[in-house]
Amino acid sequence: MKKKLILIGFLIWNFNSVFGQNFCLTPDTSTNMSVNLSDQMRGSNNNSYSLKVYFHVIRRKSRIGGQTEESVREAFNILNEDFNPHNISFHWDNQIDYIDSVIYYRFAFAKIFNVNNHRDGIDIYLFDDNTLPNQGLANGVGESGELFVSGEEPNPPYFSLITSRFISHEMGHVLFLWHTHHGTSSPGDDGRCPELVNGSNSDICGDYIIDTPADPNMFGKVDRTTCEWRGSDRDSNGDSYDPDPKNIMSYSASNCLEYFTPMQGERMRNSINALDYLQLAAGLVPFLSSIDHLCYTKRQTLTLSNISTNSVTWEVSPNVKIISSNDHSITVKAKFYEPIANKEGWVQASLSNGVILREDFKVGIPFDYRQASIDVHPLKEKNSSLYDQNWTRMYLTNVGPYANSTDWEWQVQNSMVRPSTSSSISIKPLATDYVTIKARRKNECGCGEWISRVFDSKQLSGGSANFR
Repeated sequence: MKKKLILIGFLIWNFNSVFGQNFCLTPDTSTNMSVNLSDQMRGSNNNSYSLKVYFHVIRRKSRIGGQTEESVREAFNILNEDFNPHNISFHWDNQIDYIDSVIYYRFAFAKIFNVNNHRDGIDIYLFDDNTLPNQGLANGVGESGELFVSGEEPNPPYFSLITSRFISHEMGHVLFLWHTHHGTSSPGDDGRCPELVNGSNSDICGDYIIDTPADPNMFGKVDRTTCEWRGSDRDSNGDSYDPDPKNIMSYSASNCLEYFTPMQGERMRNSINALDYLQLAAGLVPFLSSIDHLCYTKRQTLTLSNISTNSVTWEVSPNVKIISSNDHSITVKAKFYEPIANKEGWVQASLSNGVILREDFKVGIPFDYRQASIDVHPLKEKNSSLYDQNWTRMYLTNVGPYANSTDWEWQVQNSMVRPSTSSSISIKPLATDYVTIKARRKNECGCGEWISRVFDSKQLSGGSANFR
């Protein structure tokens, strides 16, 4: 027990040491650097925008814990409070997507961005106040429409980061805002360069915004009570920095963050015009909803939005049948019943203004894993045998893109099993006998064919019970 407690203490210390140096995990580079200083981002823009957001709350697998509905609404209200002065608002359908997971509940990391996300809005993932690390992360700067916030402020005054301006900070990254110390505290080969205190290069260095003063990185140098800058750093000209401790995009004390500047607001509005994923969230471009599978026994409706006064012509693949359609939606089903046919299908909408939208999906039950095989997990000494009363990890080979899928179903005879929906499973034969192991994929249309293999369960020499 003592060793376990020491390990837990080390992990907590490690999180605080590694992540405690900054409260935002968002990287200081972007795949959209070609847009960063383009004319699109520099024009005058006083338009108003409303962005669609989706909220996800991470709970324990038992559905216990996680943020309350009141906390989600408070986070939503903070976003509107901070962005409304800059002609940007957010709308939400008041629905919360609950993600129940042991792993995600304990530790927040970027893989969550692949869970239940949307193309037509910004996905906001809210972790528990006890989840590590105590930080936020956007899925890139001006790259994609996902962000998360987790944990609580570790210093007095203690408070939940979920209902703080951390959420506005990460949303700023989604809308292509950089940290105010960007380039100054972390110059780089991608054009990042220190901003001078006199502002002479503020449009091409630092955070590329003229009305945010040069910032050497305020982390740990702001009085948490008075919110005053306590640093003594100087730039390359010998001028003393005088950063703004209340700017939301800074690394000031978290309780001091208050606002964006007018030119930060203009950059965000320009980014909505310039970036595809923000245009979709703002409803500025046509959008065709998506489906994963189309079954013979179930109808599916795809909706078309933001088409203005355009008329629409619908087309479908040969294995898809149109049940009904109009300029705003189409209802379809699989055309033929094919028990073993997980084929590709598509629906295409052609607008009268020349815009074409297409949605691709799978039709029917899974079938494209017939070359797969069940094997004992690789060991230093290759051995395909199982052993009585010994746990052994089995896995599927030759499954191609489905190695990481979570739609697998297993059946194992004469053994204890640890339930699994992945492409591997742990089993424990209960006797020296033949063990038949089966696996298959399934989706909402049904189940594919079983893959089966028989193994011989033997008595392990010495009678030991090791995990293989």
